[in-house]
Amino acid sequence: MKKNFRMKAVLTAALLAIGAAQIGSADGGGNGGGNGGNGGGNGGGNGIRLEATLTGPSIHRIRPEGNAEFRFDQSNRLRLKVDVENVNLPTNTVLTVAVQHAGTSTDVGRIILSDNGQAELDLDSHDGQPVPLVHHGDMVMVTNDGNTIAAGVFLSSN
Repeated sequence: MKKNFRMKAVLTAALLAIGAAQIGSADGGGNGGGNGGNGGGNGGGNGIRLEATLTGPSIHRIRPEGNAEFRFDQSNRLRLKVDVENVNLPTNTVLTVAVQHAGTSTDVGRIILSDNGQAELDLDSHDGQPVPLVHHGDMVMVTNDGNTIAAGVFLSSN
């Protein structure tokens, strides 16, 4: 039990350190124009596009990875896509996807692992699905029973 707790603490600290380093070295985008300014901007009036590369600790010698993308366009359409692969857990394992903003984590969906270790969440406000507003520096996490499978930090795609 102590070993598992210690591993979670070390992983969380490492992910936060990586996220802080990425945020510190990334161009915040500042004057994004249009809708770009508040979300970390890559604006010019074309909306916001943020991306995150997900990584996690090895599970039975296989390291999970993935990507996440958030888009907010001029028509106020919000889209969030999160995919993971190389997740070495049983088929049909339920994974939770959450977005953390300003220290508050919000579950945004559940995904089911396929037989090849992949899963995908695809939310679109034009389909009537609730999509969270994601900001530059927010963290996306994919978990299983409270254990982090993969996580990353949203940064401007430019």
